[in-house]
Amino acid sequence: MAVGLSFMRASLLGFCLVVPVEAAAEGAEANPSFAPAPGLDIRVRGDRLSAKLDKVALQDVLAALAQQIPIAVSFKGPVGQKPIATTFQDLPLEEGLRRILQGQEYAIIHMSPQVVSRPGRVEGIREILVFSRPGAGSGDQWTQLAQKRAPSFEDLRRQAFKSPNPGDRAVALEELRGMGEDDEIVPILTRALQDKDSGVRQLALELLEDTLAPLPQEPVAQIALKDRNPRLRATALNLLAYRGEENAIGTLKNALQDPDSRVRETAATLLDELGVMDEEMEGEAQPE
Repeated sequence: MAVGLSFMRASLLGFCLVVPVEAAAEGAEANPSFAPAPGLDIRVRGDRLSAKLDKVALQDVLAALAQQIPIAVSFKGPVGQKPIATTFQDLPLEEGLRRILQGQEYAIIHMSPQVVSRPGRVEGIREILVFSRPGAGSGDQWTQLAQKRAPSFEDLRRQAFKSPNPGDRAVALEELRGMGEDDEIVPILTRALQDKDSGVRQLALELLEDTLAPLPQEPVAQIALKDRNPRLRATALNLLAYRGEENAIGTLKNALQDPDSRVRETAATLLDELGVMDEEMEGEAQPE
């Protein structure tokens, strides 16, 4: 039995959350501490899923998937140990998931419509719930889940800052962006620029780009010049340049001294597009 649910929380008493959503915030980079089980080959490319599974425990399959896309996975009971054997190539993500979950009692929970529509969100899937026995998800329990209220703005704000799971913090930021006005959201996103997880910081920058409110210049400039992740530094430079903020030129010039050649090249390109790139700057921006 499969049920699709949207715009609601996925927390039920008695569920065990076994898969931390962390690596997906770094794009397709895998968590270095995650070791795939033998016989397990599962890959997400764009919005397509491919798998070659040879009697691999369901929990291991879904854990490997959660290294590639930002989803949470919860099991009720020991069903996670069930061996899965299937092979398919380039199926739409949700179709592939349903192939893997065939014969299980499960629910695929989607994000709010505002979140689903954001570029880069793979079909807006937020969480997969798997039940341990036939009928465990039927009747009143499904009704209670379906009727569970959507999280409030304050619930999501609390989750964005207090959840120990970076995937949950990222989900909260995205849903907040779809619920609040810019003057409510920008302070939350600004605070999220200090998150310890680089994926959450990256998301905060992307969501700030969507707002019409004035950009928090100093925090974004700090990311552009001091964040330990060069991809975020480049993202922040682009945001400053294309939003036309008053400190963009000075920050871009400082970024010409960045230790990463890709960031230096980004700064040089943006300065050139803004019409302020001169020969001296070009010399400073030479790649390694």
